[in-house]
Amino acid sequence: MIKRCALLLSLLAAQPVAAADGSWSGEGYNLLVSQRGWASASAVMRAPGNIPPGHVMTSVHWNYKLLATPPHGLQVALCSAGLCVPLNGGDGTTQALQGVSASNPLYLMYHLPGKGPIKPPIRVLRYQVLVNYSAHP
Repeated sequence: MIKRCALLLSLLAAQPVAAADGSWSGEGYNLLVSQRGWASASAVMRAPGNIPPGHVMTSVHWNYKLLATPPHGLQVALCSAGLCVPLNGGDGTTQALQGVSASNPLYLMYHLPGKGPIKPPIRVLRYQVLVNYSAHP
């Protein structure tokens, strides 16, 4: 019996271990966009723990909530590693960051073209991301 257990354990130890897929989320609150022509960045959102090397983003779900209806022309983008992806609306999912390291931080950029103050300013009450990732093949 002991020999069989030892053989089974040695076979299991020889098998490659697949890296698990995972996810992380980040959020922030209370961002004010008050000037046309200037981009306002959210706080940086990072994975709360260490992500093993070689893991990349597969999809990112975003959600943001404004105090009021956004003014015409508001542009919002999801950014990471020098790449910004335009977002359509306050809620959705994108695969545009596929292949970017899952440990890279993310942030949202808000921009209203033009010049001068925004009256009333745009108040972002809450913003969130959910990053799904897997081991790079």
